[in-house]
Amino acid sequence: MNDDESFSQSDEEVAAQYGPGSPVRAASEWVALVLKDGSLAEAWPLTDAGLRRQLAEAWVEANRAHPLVAGEPSLVEALSVAEPEHPLWPDFARTQVEEFRGTWDWYDTARYGWGSRPRLVAPGEEIAVLVETAEGGEIMAQTEPRHGMGFRMRHDGQRWRVAGFEVEVPE
Repeated sequence: MNDDESFSQSDEEVAAQYGPGSPVRAASEWVALVLKDGSLAEAWPLTDAGLRRQLAEAWVEANRAHPLVAGEPSLVEALSVAEPEHPLWPDFARTQVEEFRGTWDWYDTARYGWGSRPRLVAPGEEIAVLVETAEGGEIMAQTEPRHGMGFRMRHDGQRWRVAGFEVEVPE
């Protein structure tokens, strides 16, 4: 349990954070698809359109000298749709998964869990926080230092989607 007595949540509040259709459930699904399964294709529709475009732009820019990339003026658009069919998609997806796995090589499902306290950013936006838990899966007190990662979640009127990443774990 949480050692910080000033913070408590009802069963309904916990269900809203962890239950079906919640920001934490969406972030957790995305992380499992990318880091565990290595399937960007399955995670891509769960990724906000703005983040899909940002990742595609970065990949195209990093590979702009490659002849297959240089000759494709609409490549960013082709890679950033929810279900890409472009011939370069497999290369893009493979390198993205490699980068995510390299960046989050510290992630271990036995040592990390999702914070339950909502971290609202704006209407329809919040941060789902993946935090290191104490031994045995107990949640650490909010005041204790912890390692983790924030996932900016955005609700687009249909569902929560991963819209960005926060290096600092919000309090």
